[in-house]
Amino acid sequence: MQVKGDIVVSGSAGASTAEPGLSRRTFIRLASVGLAGFPLLLEACGSSSSAPASSPAGTSSAAAGARAVSSAPAAGSGLAMPVHVALAGPQPDLPATSSGVPPAFFNYPKQHIKSVATPPGKGEDITATSFFLGPPPTPLAKNVAWQEVNKQLNANLKVTPVSVADYFTTRLPTLIASGNLPDIFLESALNSTLQNEPAFLAAQCSDLTPYLSGSAIKAYPNLANLPSYVWKSTVFNNKIWAVPLAKGGISGVNGTTMLVKQAALDAAGIGAITTLDDFTKAMKELTNAANQRWGLGGTGVAPQNPAEWFGQLYGVPNGWRNQGGKLTKDWETPEFKASVAYMRSLWDAGYIFPDTPSLSGAQIGADWYAGKYAMWPNSFIAFSFAWDAALSADPNFKPRALTPFSADGKVKPAYHSGTGSNGRTVLKKASAARIQELLGVLNFFAAPFGSQEQELLNFGVTGVDFTLDANGNPKETRQGGLDVNVPWSQLATGPAVLYDAGSKEFAQVAHDAEAAHYALAVPNPVDGLYSKTHAEKDQSLTQKVMDGVTQIVYGRSPVSSLDGLVKAWQSGGGEQMRSEFQDALQKAG
Repeated sequence: MQVKGDIVVSGSAGASTAEPGLSRRTFIRLASVGLAGFPLLLEACGSSSSAPASSPAGTSSAAAGARAVSSAPAAGSGLAMPVHVALAGPQPDLPATSSGVPPAFFNYPKQHIKSVATPPGKGEDITATSFFLGPPPTPLAKNVAWQEVNKQLNANLKVTPVSVADYFTTRLPTLIASGNLPDIFLESALNSTLQNEPAFLAAQCSDLTPYLSGSAIKAYPNLANLPSYVWKSTVFNNKIWAVPLAKGGISGVNGTTMLVKQAALDAAGIGAITTLDDFTKAMKELTNAANQRWGLGGTGVAPQNPAEWFGQLYGVPNGWRNQGGKLTKDWETPEFKASVAYMRSLWDAGYIFPDTPSLSGAQIGADWYAGKYAMWPNSFIAFSFAWDAALSADPNFKPRALTPFSADGKVKPAYHSGTGSNGRTVLKKASAARIQELLGVLNFFAAPFGSQEQELLNFGVTGVDFTLDANGNPKETRQGGLDVNVPWSQLATGPAVLYDAGSKEFAQVAHDAEAAHYALAVPNPVDGLYSKTHAEKDQSLTQKVMDGVTQIVYGRSPVSSLDGLVKAWQSGGGEQMRSEFQDALQKAG
């Protein structure tokens, strides 16, 4: 299976063109994210808290605080956010929902709309840079997909692809320091931030407000087709500075989901899990150390919060709790301590895979596929990544997602949703005509599922980069796996859809699971707000707290030590973050 932008596609291909099962590209991409979804990538992307003032200072994982770092429009500011104008595309088998569940398709559309009527380029060079996952893409001179993209853009698009491990730590700071910025570049993704972000944007990037606010965005139909909720992260000081990188629907890369090997539960006779007692009993039934099987595993290491999923059962706030403009951090709450204590009890009882504290990278997913543990806290994006891999390991695997339930039957369970925007692409300062041209390029990259442009960007040139199977689903060739790894989808992408070429069942299961989770969705109240201290210190402070939480849940420190971790966070910058976010909340109305 492959994820092209936000489209989940089977990586299976004929024996003459690709390895059976997972394609080589898919395998490498999955390995590069550790099959733990994008939170593992945060460790690779985050930079030191002592980074230069104009360089990225990576933030924490989803559990650690604000996900977006923009300043939402202030009350009465007059800023008109971009209108949403849905494109008429192929009819999905399962429609999108008002709660943010993407549309689902059982099969690849047979008829493809043309979403870009006129080539946006003027035949000139356009420079761009972003990161790629997996192997480097085929160079332009030998890349038929890239050449065709340039032809359809009517531009000589010069993309500098950078490995994800180097982009935020090395390449982006170097570009910013040099002042020699490309025309288009990814300024933030995977929760990274710039320490003096508003000042940097104002000094070196184009203000996109005149081109994208209100109805002006209609000049770029694919951008207008993006969900309204993704635009909040692009606003600083009541101006639109970026095009959002829409990924994963409303959960984005943030929401924590309990992935389940349902076949293991069925074999153990475990029914519906709707209470904490049910869950504890299930852990006991699933654990058989003599047979190298445990109930839970792969729960992550700092800066992730290993107890994040359990916090949702206790009603732990999503990053912060807002009570009349007064903010309380999630780990300051008694609910957070209770969730950490519960997970510690699972460790003490021996229900967690004992190698979990030292697991990293692809081994985490490999152990789940091998059945060493039945449950794995992760994300819906990881669910998409893992579907085919799980079925390849065991055709009877039955991948599922466990909906959060109330820990005590009284508190309302939650699903910690994100903004759906997991990055921002900006344009360097330029003339109005040049900005319009570059926005036209991003509009091309944001082509929706079922469009001619999306097929080119995600699969390449038919007959060379992909072929169609008997059901009309794309099958990637070896060359295609490299040709389309140009990081177009890390600059702009269309709205998420649920589709897997190798499994009609995926669309139904994923759609049902997301609907159940999103009914419990709780947003982070500071999403869309900016705190200078958060940008400068959050990564290092969160790392310290999560290091301590990890020590607690895996039996190395007492639960009582959490109090000291929280106090250290407060005095180290947490109180200042709180104050800045509260001020931003008040200004935003």
